[in-house]
Amino acid sequence: SRAYGKASHKYYKEAGVPKHIWLTVGSKQSQEDICGINEAQGPIPINQAFKSGDEHEPAHVNCKCNVSPVSE
Repeated sequence: SRAYGKASHKYYKEAGVPKHIWLTVGSKQSQEDICGINEAQGPIPINQAFKSGDEHEPAHVNCKCNVSPVSE
């Protein structure tokens, strides 16, 4: 998961994607942990880390989240 997240993040930056957004699976647990806080931020600049300090998924063991590009 970490390799996928890192590679995707690098690709988005190189492709000129301006923002990214953290998406949880919508479970109660994911809304209560750091992933829910990251998701609540909404789209943020691609060069900025989320509140958890992560630039991409996963944020923790068993993280099922996805970070997606946002073009504006």
